[in-house]
Amino acid sequence: EQVFENYYAYDDGSAEKAYGPTGANARLAVRYTPYEADSLIGVNICWVPSVNDVSNELFFITVWSDLNGEPDTVLYENQLFSPRQPKYEYDRNLFTTYYFKDTMRVPVDGTFYVGWNQSSAERLNVGLDKNIINNDKTFISIDAETTWEQSQIEGSVMIRPIFSTGMDVSLGIQEEVVF
Repeated sequence: EQVFENYYAYDDGSAEKAYGPTGANARLAVRYTPYEADSLIGVNICWVPSVNDVSNELFFITVWSDLNGEPDTVLYENQLFSPRQPKYEYDRNLFTTYYFKDTMRVPVDGTFYVGWNQSSAERLNVGLDKNIINNDKTFISIDAETTWEQSQIEGSVMIRPIFSTGMDVSLGIQEEVVF
């Protein structure tokens, strides 16, 4: 069965590890390139409980443009008075949905990055799918975006940008049952 959703994903839906930068004002960004111009309305993040409960830590959802294969200009970031917090779901491998403030749409045309800017030094522990290798699309900055480093940890960070495009629930293909 093929499932069509309103988000992009590099992961297979299962977190084998926890991942994230440490350091106050550290940033994590995952690169995506849409097939056509669209708008983002939010992000899905799979949080993984670890040794320390970080559900009271603050972060700001951020979207960046691309410059030469690295995050560049901030296209969207939660306002200072609207930080977010990691939320552990009731079961493993579930995603928390964070919509942009005031149902804002962020236009994207070409490569963009989605992730966060964290307030505390604690690792926030996003899921890392070790079955699918996409660390070439994950970037970390621990110096307030002065420099970006490509992740050396193999896997796919479980952050999924949500697009605003309405989905046609029927593609005109008849379901075929094979016995």
